[in-house]
Amino acid sequence: MDSFYGLPHNPRVPYYRAGEQDLGNGARKFEFLVPMFPDRWLDWNSVRRYKDLLASGTLPTAVALSVLDVKGPAEAYNQVVEHWCLAHYLLDGHHKVFAAAESGHSVQLLAFVSCSKGISSREQVARILE
Repeated sequence: MDSFYGLPHNPRVPYYRAGEQDLGNGARKFEFLVPMFPDRWLDWNSVRRYKDLLASGTLPTAVALSVLDVKGPAEAYNQVVEHWCLAHYLLDGHHKVFAAAESGHSVQLLAFVSCSKGISSREQVARILE
């Protein structure tokens, strides 16, 4: 929540929350899947096909370029003083991820994590990959 406006921060782009994890010492990792185009551009026949595959137990794989940003908020939020935000920018798998989100299933993610483009050190990137 923004302390000035009293509203949640809005990145003005749809994205998927992909979980969070306590890293200890007041650090928490948040993962996001960010599509490269809006869902209205999806082919709905492909989405239906992936929903059927997911329902049958198939676990498809999406591909992403990922960036880690480690930042501290202006004020602690629920004892969290360091946010490790791992954003996965989808390169391939938009239909798979949408179908999984709609049907409550999971997909695998092949993520190529940048070691130099995020607001993080190589050591921090290595830590999240452990």
